[in-house]
Amino acid sequence: MKYELRTLLNKEVIDVVDIYQGMDTVGFEMAKAYFVSRKQLDEKEFDKLFVVKKKPLDAVGRYDWWKEENPNLDDY
Repeated sequence: MKYELRTLLNKEVIDVVDIYQGMDTVGFEMAKAYFVSRKQLDEKEFDKLFVVKKKPLDAVGRYDWWKEENPNLDDY
């Protein structure tokens, strides 16, 4: 699962971290701890400036090449 670090002011994505999928129950806490240590702030100061959220699973930017392929095969 991927988690994003966003600013509180304008919700801009600053960083993304990928946490092992088998750890979904503690994934958010691990991501937040990672970002807090990375910014070298205590948690209260961090919460005043940033928010950590799950990265949405969307298909934006995906390229589905098989949808453009011609389904009619050439005759040999």
